[in-house]
Amino acid sequence: MKFKKKIAASIAACLIAAGAMSASANEFPFKDIKADDFYIEPLKKFLKFDYVKGFDDNTFRPYQNVNRAQAASFVARTMGLDLENVKDPGFKDVPKQYGDVPNPHYGAIAKLTELGVFDKGKYFKPGEEITRAEMAKILVKAYELEAPTLKRFSDVPENDENYSYIGTIGSLGITVNEGLFKPNDGVGRAHLITFIARTIDLKRSDDKEDYWDTLKGWDDNEDSNENNEENNNDNGNQGGNEQVDDYIQLEVLKKEIEFHITDLRDARKEVDKQLEKLNEVKKDIGDIEEIEEEIEYLQKQIDKKKSEKEKEEKRKEVDKQKIRDIERKIDELEDELEDLEDLIDEYEVQKNKLSQALKNLDSIMNNAEKILQTAKEKYQKELDQTIITFAYEINRAKRDHASAYAKTFDKDYYEELGKKTKKDLEKVIDKGKKVLKSNVSLNELKSKLIDLNEAIMKAEDAYDSMKDAGVDLKTLENELKDLIKTARSLSNDIEKEIDKKEDNREDYFKAELKDAIDELEDAIKELERAVKDKKGVTKARGNVSDAIEDAEKVLKNYRDSGLKSLQKYEDQLKDLIKKGNDLFKSSKELQ
Repeated sequence: MKFKKKIAASIAACLIAAGAMSASANEFPFKDIKADDFYIEPLKKFLKFDYVKGFDDNTFRPYQNVNRAQAASFVARTMGLDLENVKDPGFKDVPKQYGDVPNPHYGAIAKLTELGVFDKGKYFKPGEEITRAEMAKILVKAYELEAPTLKRFSDVPENDENYSYIGTIGSLGITVNEGLFKPNDGVGRAHLITFIARTIDLKRSDDKEDYWDTLKGWDDNEDSNENNEENNNDNGNQGGNEQVDDYIQLEVLKKEIEFHITDLRDARKEVDKQLEKLNEVKKDIGDIEEIEEEIEYLQKQIDKKKSEKEKEEKRKEVDKQKIRDIERKIDELEDELEDLEDLIDEYEVQKNKLSQALKNLDSIMNNAEKILQTAKEKYQKELDQTIITFAYEINRAKRDHASAYAKTFDKDYYEELGKKTKKDLEKVIDKGKKVLKSNVSLNELKSKLIDLNEAIMKAEDAYDSMKDAGVDLKTLENELKDLIKTARSLSNDIEKEIDKKEDNREDYFKAELKDAIDELEDAIKELERAVKDKKGVTKARGNVSDAIEDAEKVLKNYRDSGLKSLQKYEDQLKDLIKKGNDLFKSSKELQ
């Protein structure tokens, strides 16, 4: 209770002091940022307008990935929205409060959902990290962005649901990536404020009058005092509440687990109910295959009688009584056929209901497993007993799911299950082989190993279900069995490569640092040539920005590794990052 009261008090203090801190009071208030960081200009503006704050430990955490709830708050703060008078968005996992603690993201999520930026649904998944693709969609919908053409990225096909959103922000220069967009990567706090700042710059320079044109002080040559006072008065508590996000994350997980436990139980009950109904229908009908054969036979008999009727009608001396007898027989056959088709229709309807119930349970289980994994990784100690209960409910659901499939003895179900599982496993194997051939990071290898092992477990469950069901799908079963064997072998190979990289970390990080140095040196030289020739500056600046971003990640990974023996390369890369940032700023007017 003391912890909750302390958090509640800190939130209250945060709300009262929402407008107290600005860039003018302390231009760089965070201990983990430097004056030459690539995101420093957007950060200054976000501090000036109280769009962002930091954490209790006086950090900004620029490379910490943003979750969906935080992204909603970041965007809503910059839009001048009324976050007090909002409609309930209806998400089960977005309460107004967590116990005694107000949910600082509720207003933003509710208002942006009301405006159509977020889709309505059962869950919002506030604690899930937002991807670059999702970020593109939010920016385009929230700021109503339009582009005359769409920029193409090699890793975003035209049939991708986010193709137009990603192409729009690429065309408008909100993202400066070339070639690859990396749609499934997370978005760090520094990068998100950079993307939003570029968007606001764009909105201020267009010919449409809107809220962003009123942001006095956004540009350095404007007077901001009057506008800041209005902004603080009109928009209520728009300041950042990052101070409580660690606690809120834990509470979000607790709520999500509670909801999913309830949903798992309800979905299991629905599967049992629909399975019972299907079995009742099958009991009344009898052998489905025999009925289908009878239907086929009746249809042939009807066709035969109709042919007899046509022949009789074509004779010179028509026997009307014979025609009436044929018609009566056709009517009898058609009535019998209709009765049998009604039975089959009833069976198909019930089978589809069971199929939908099973798919719903499958979807809930998949989401639940993701939440369980997050809980284990981040909050094992705080959620120890809750995690045990949650894992137990997921396992019960898995058993019921497999049992329901087995009891249906329906070949179509298992054929669909086998084909989908085979396709999913093939995709994961293909990605695993690619990372094994490429010189990827240790984290990337570990990530693919996790994905591969999860896919193997699912494939093994599907294979066991198909075997238990006793349906005649031997070819598909054997293909899946061989694929599982291939996946296991690949998993062992990736584990060996991980061990090798961990055993040779110095060589690995030396190569990483040198590659980053080479990449950044080439990008800087390209920009220097572009500045000199006054040609191609925008593209060259984008390449420098990307190279700096990659270099920052390499430095972070190296520092996190605990190695101290590569100081020379570390210093060289730090100097290049500073040089790149200086050149990036000085070349701005030549764009």
